[in-house]
Amino acid sequence: MENWAAIIAGLGLFFIGVKQVGHHLKQMAGHRMRAVMARATRNRLRTALLGVLAGALTQSTNAATFLVVSMVTAGIVEVSGALPIAIWSNVGTSALVMMATLDMRLLAFFMIGLVGLCYYGGLHEHEKWRHLIGASLAVCLLFLGLSLIKSGTAPLRHEPWVVEFLRFASGSFGVALFAGAVMTLVAQSSATVSVVALTLLASDLLTMDQTIMLVFGASLGSGANIYMLAMNLTGTGRVIALMQVWLKGLGVLLLLPVFLCEIYAGWHGIKVAAGWLGATPQAAVAWVYLFLQLVPALVMTVFSASCLRLARRFCPPDPSEELARPAFIYDQALEETETALDLVEREQVRLIERLPRMLETLITDGQREGSLPPGLLHASGIALMSEIASFMDALMLRCQTHAALERLVNSRARQDILEPLYDNALALSNALSDAFSKAELQGLGGRLVEGLHAVLCVFAESAASDPGLIPTVQALTSDRSELMKQLRSGLVETQRHLAADAQANLFTATSLFDRVIWLVHRFSGLMEQREELA
Repeated sequence: MENWAAIIAGLGLFFIGVKQVGHHLKQMAGHRMRAVMARATRNRLRTALLGVLAGALTQSTNAATFLVVSMVTAGIVEVSGALPIAIWSNVGTSALVMMATLDMRLLAFFMIGLVGLCYYGGLHEHEKWRHLIGASLAVCLLFLGLSLIKSGTAPLRHEPWVVEFLRFASGSFGVALFAGAVMTLVAQSSATVSVVALTLLASDLLTMDQTIMLVFGASLGSGANIYMLAMNLTGTGRVIALMQVWLKGLGVLLLLPVFLCEIYAGWHGIKVAAGWLGATPQAAVAWVYLFLQLVPALVMTVFSASCLRLARRFCPPDPSEELARPAFIYDQALEETETALDLVEREQVRLIERLPRMLETLITDGQREGSLPPGLLHASGIALMSEIASFMDALMLRCQTHAALERLVNSRARQDILEPLYDNALALSNALSDAFSKAELQGLGGRLVEGLHAVLCVFAESAASDPGLIPTVQALTSDRSELMKQLRSGLVETQRHLAADAQANLFTATSLFDRVIWLVHRFSGLMEQREELA
């Protein structure tokens, strides 16, 4: 039971580590870091070496793959630049099989000690180091999780049922292949299973041929592992995971027939080559493991562009991913302050234009064609706001005139309103959905939605193309406290037929309505100031 508890705890730490690494990398994804990573991934050889190093450090293609997914979704590097890291991380994992002495637990312990000293010294509270330390702690958890999984599975090789299962597998190459895949699904690492197989080979529990078949099976199991862990991913993240799955399958597809021809037809292939390079049967199997990672990595590197296009056909971009990507701001624009400020305002206009769409699913004349769920619009909008905020932080250091600084401060003040505006618009949409059925939305709830939708449409038009509408927006969103008080009083009388929870949601909706109107009023006031500055 203790071993299984360690495996479950390890999986938990692994998932927490992957999630937190992605969060902190996203926060660290400033423009300077992006430029450094872009330069590092510009050269294919350097990127491949970086992938080998990532695989050697994590000793898990799962960990390396999801670290790459985190960097891509954080916007640190493009998928085409990050893909070689994931591909060549497989080669790096062969370090464990070659050395079979690497103790990741000790590495995790030392890293946790260093991170603990940073926390004790208060560095985690410093804005400059906070996310770097958080990402380091997440990596520690990831390493520790993998170590727990491996320590939990290591004693299993002494269990009688495991020994009997492996002996049963010796009767058939197919069973040995299946056994390697199953063990990898449990151990979460093909390198770990391969090391266990080498131990069994040294103990004469398996022959060399059976051990090699276990290694092939471990590669298939690793691919299945990545596929299952990536089932909750969409868009670009799923593309990278799918490419890794194909890579695992490609290695087996290319080398397994060669090995079988050696066994049954007497050909000279990878077994003979591994025998030349390895002084012992265990070393020879370790070389087979390396071939199994190296050959498909070389093939996929040559055809990476075609494979990437094919993977994108199977995993089209997620709508939220497209919506969260900036359309106007880019790093080079920082060189020209006024141009950069114009681009920031155009991105803000994109966000404002989406606000009416957050209510489209509630419009009483039927859901409009192409309308998106409010939650998706909210999540993508918040992600885009983070990109804009990062861009403005970099721009703040480059403002050299008082006029440009005033304009940037105004843009930043508007940016600070957008997030609560999105939060309250989503909460309002959810409250109205919970309070009314489709039929009931034709009544008071429908009028509430349509009224706010009309205000947001005028607001969007004033921001996008017609500043002359700003006074109209100001008038529409002026103080309505007395009106809202009367509306709430009327609700008590007119909506008695609703259930208590629906009445509570409706009352909440009126408060959120008032809040959204107030935020729009504040934003339009800043737009008015912006026109005066211009």
